[in-house]
Amino acid sequence: MSQLFLNPDTAENSPDLKAWKPDYPIPKHLRDWGFCPDFNAWLPGDLVLVSALKPGIIGKAIRSVQEQGGYAQDDARWEHAAVHIGSGTLCEATRKGVCVASVFDYAPNHLIRIRRNHALTQDQRWELAVNALKQQNYSYGFFSIGSILWKSRKGFWNTQGKPISFPKRAVICSELYADAHVKVCGQALGNLRSGEVTPASLSMDQSLADVQTQWVRIA
Repeated sequence: MSQLFLNPDTAENSPDLKAWKPDYPIPKHLRDWGFCPDFNAWLPGDLVLVSALKPGIIGKAIRSVQEQGGYAQDDARWEHAAVHIGSGTLCEATRKGVCVASVFDYAPNHLIRIRRNHALTQDQRWELAVNALKQQNYSYGFFSIGSILWKSRKGFWNTQGKPISFPKRAVICSELYADAHVKVCGQALGNLRSGEVTPASLSMDQSLADVQTQWVRIA
């Protein structure tokens, strides 16, 4: 099944492009570009996957590790995951730790993909978002990156793998979403064979479905 995502390169040619007049200040780079993701179609607790159009050293490394571990290129290209809180606000784990950010940070230089568990109720969606926010100021799980690298060399298809153990109060971007999700509905996400959770594993997880979304023109 083909993936649904926003591509900045095709924003101007999007069909039925709607106008959006912000009633609050937005970043100058976004206003100058003239387009914005239509985050009004997103729900709290949605998964946000991003892929840089021109990935840096870290982005290239993440893609390489995911491909080496056995993921298809279409899944391996997703290098970062975040939790949508509402109105384009995100909760994400970066090298500086878990923090609140904005989708504005990823336009217009990233592909943006929204995924959703349609089985969740509205209350569960809010609970997922709140569970992610509760992890604010957790540190980044650098120790866990080593475990993922080791598993990728063996192959993420290894059924003898054990789940990666994350140190207390430390988490990586994809685990932030997966942890909040399992707390809400008891359903684990990611590669259950090898035990790792990466952006690539969330990209192909059949418990989640892509959400049709579009660009809007900034008026």
